[in-house]
Amino acid sequence: MRYLSLAEVLELHRRLLATSGGAQGVRDLGAVESAVSGPHAAFAGEELYLDLVAKAAALCYSLVRNQRLNSFERDEDQALCELRDANFVP
Repeated sequence: MRYLSLAEVLELHRRLLATSGGAQGVRDLGAVESAVSGPHAAFAGEELYLDLVAKAAALCYSLVRNQRLNSFERDEDQALCELRDANFVP
């Protein structure tokens, strides 16, 4: 499984703002970092999110929950597409 990095999510955010406008900035970088690490969460050696769909849902839910990026709706949609493409899902 290939996960999106914090740098990739922030770059997606920057590119979306450049092409479609919106409020610039990150409300809470630590919270974005936490959201990005969510899909690979595990407990007692077992992954909490077992497949790509569950991992993508965890990432988007965490980003949307507290609107961590200022243009949050578009960012989460783009993050889903990037995660899908990174894992070669048609």
